[in-house]
Amino acid sequence: MVEEELDGVHAVNASFKFRLEGRPDDVRLDPSLAGGALMDVGCYAVSAARLFLGEPDRVYAHERDSRGAGVDTDLMGILEYDDAMAHVDGSFDAPEVQRYRVEAENGWVEAQPAFDVAADAPATLSYSIDGHEDTERFGPVDQYAEQVTAFANCVDSGAEPRTGGTEAIANMRVIDALYESAARGVPVDVA
Repeated sequence: MVEEELDGVHAVNASFKFRLEGRPDDVRLDPSLAGGALMDVGCYAVSAARLFLGEPDRVYAHERDSRGAGVDTDLMGILEYDDAMAHVDGSFDAPEVQRYRVEAENGWVEAQPAFDVAADAPATLSYSIDGHEDTERFGPVDQYAEQVTAFANCVDSGAEPRTGGTEAIANMRVIDALYESAARGVPVDVA
């Protein structure tokens, strides 16, 4: 829909946030295990921005460690492109939000919840394109079971998974740049 029906995509806003409470020893708060909100949930927002806009030229980020754990518990970033931008964020300190919204000259597309829809919950995709607004609903599906089945099928057939190692490396390149920007307090080129 974004590729075929939206003209002039110029912005993506993607967020994945939740409250990580009552678990001070959670692995997500362990710096030696690459913990942090960006690595745990913000990575999905980065992946969504890249899906719709491609690889950014530069990033700028700010992080917060509300627990003194040595990892980001909130991270907000801006991904810069020649003619577009994305806002991405992940948090352990906010009410649950899982969404992305793609903005274009002739409309928008929004998914909420977007990333970790419960196996027994429906998903929705809302949009407004050329003045036509609608919301599509999709029945429940166990996305993790589907991922395991798809991976097993790739192993059996020798096919490459839809999101293989190259995709993971590209996403980490942006994540690393966001962390560098947050640490230095300046925009960072994505290498």
